[in-house]
Amino acid sequence: MLTGETDRLVGLELWMPEVMPVPASADDPTQVTETGRKAVTRRRILNAAARVLSQRGYHGASVDDIVRESGTSKGAFYFHFPSKEEMFVGLVDDLTSRLTSSIESAVADHRGFEAKVDGALASVFDVVSSHRTIARLVLLDVVGIGRPLEQRLLGIRSALVATLRRYLDAAVTDGAIAPIDTDLAARAWFGAIDEVLAHWLQTGEPANLEAARRQLCDLLLRSVGRGPASVLLTDPNPESP
Repeated sequence: MLTGETDRLVGLELWMPEVMPVPASADDPTQVTETGRKAVTRRRILNAAARVLSQRGYHGASVDDIVRESGTSKGAFYFHFPSKEEMFVGLVDDLTSRLTSSIESAVADHRGFEAKVDGALASVFDVVSSHRTIARLVLLDVVGIGRPLEQRLLGIRSALVATLRRYLDAAVTDGAIAPIDTDLAARAWFGAIDEVLAHWLQTGEPANLEAARRQLCDLLLRSVGRGPASVLLTDPNPESP
């Protein structure tokens, strides 16, 4: 279910939950592992970067701003990220990882092609609506970000298209849909999803994002010759066509 929440700008909850180390007792500080400390510091920097970039934009944000917001140090920043560009890549990689894992989980948790598509699309909308700050930076605020980062973002988009194509290929193999150009279909699906979400992030429209998601799901299913999920998922005994 979509959260519909505004950006989580409180504490360290803006982005993914921190990987917290084992709590240390006063008598045995060695309980905190070095790996755990590094993971927490990295997460703190990324969360702070998300807040700073949301306020000042990519070009207006400096490493000093991010360090100050995170309560860490320049040494810690450059230990985890060689540059501001690599830090931004870290944010993008986190978003991509969440999107990919949410899609895979949704597909695994549902049975039937329509249910898998509906679940996967719901998971994507949920991730984006729950993390609007990062999603906006990635989908909208990338103009003039520099060719290396633009190429990295293009690579990530291509990877997400490949994920869609893989599931469409499996659907063709399983006989769930008729043989089609799955590469073309995956690009069309990605473009439609990207446009709807980017428009919502920029304008707040459509106001009812869940209703739009359901309509979009129906359109995607119809594009590969399947019936609307809004009917097939709500009717326990749908009539055969």
